[in-house]
Amino acid sequence: DAIALSKSLSTKLSPELARGVQQRLDNLDVRVIAIGTVSHRMIYDKELIAVQAGKPVEFRFSNTDAMPHNFAIVKPGSLQEVGELAEATGRDADAMERHFIPKSDKVLLSSKLLQPGESQALSYDAPLEAGVYPYVCTYPGHWRRMYGALYVVENLEEYQADSEAYLAKVKLPIKDELLKMNTRSHQWTFDELVAEVKQLPAGRSWEVGKELFKVATCVGCHKLDGEGSVFGPDLVKLEDKKQTPEAILRSILEPSKEID
Repeated sequence: DAIALSKSLSTKLSPELARGVQQRLDNLDVRVIAIGTVSHRMIYDKELIAVQAGKPVEFRFSNTDAMPHNFAIVKPGSLQEVGELAEATGRDADAMERHFIPKSDKVLLSSKLLQPGESQALSYDAPLEAGVYPYVCTYPGHWRRMYGALYVVENLEEYQADSEAYLAKVKLPIKDELLKMNTRSHQWTFDELVAEVKQLPAGRSWEVGKELFKVATCVGCHKLDGEGSVFGPDLVKLEDKKQTPEAILRSILEPSKEID
């Protein structure tokens, strides 16, 4: 492009003049980052993005999934707060009008709610303060699974050269618990999760649970509310001892451990 060509030509100048020209060109250069969705998995195609603090960037968000999604960047430490607010206000009269983005000063950037096949370009000046900023889909039921980490760094070139060494030196704090577990390759075990499910409160959202049941492909073997297959056990006919959070967690992670 024009900026790359200009930088190449600037090398013909004296070192002092070349540095000045390249610095001015850097201020004009807008980095473009494509971010999309992964079909049927309710996740973005990137779980980590790094940008230079204070520099302009353009996100090109596209939705190739079969369900609607949005894209929002929020302040560090506010992922759960924003996600729960999105769920709590998801049935409000203005929810569709605001694309299911909750009204909160913790939301720094937000897209429209993209239907399958749609895309949107979002211009954004990265925060001046370095940190780990969550990005998340706030469509009801999605935030617990569809999120990622935007690393805002003071020296992007150094970070890209060796991210582990850079973060070991700079030590950017991760203020959102979900981002600490943000790895798609980790194979969760019963012992790692059982303490969490024991603390789940009663009275949670039926609609959110049903949506997650479909997205996690549980409907491939089980029927729920008239949707799905009957390959696996009928969940409404489970024995009482198998309807506890612990028993359900065990059957999800270790489906062959006990077969009736």
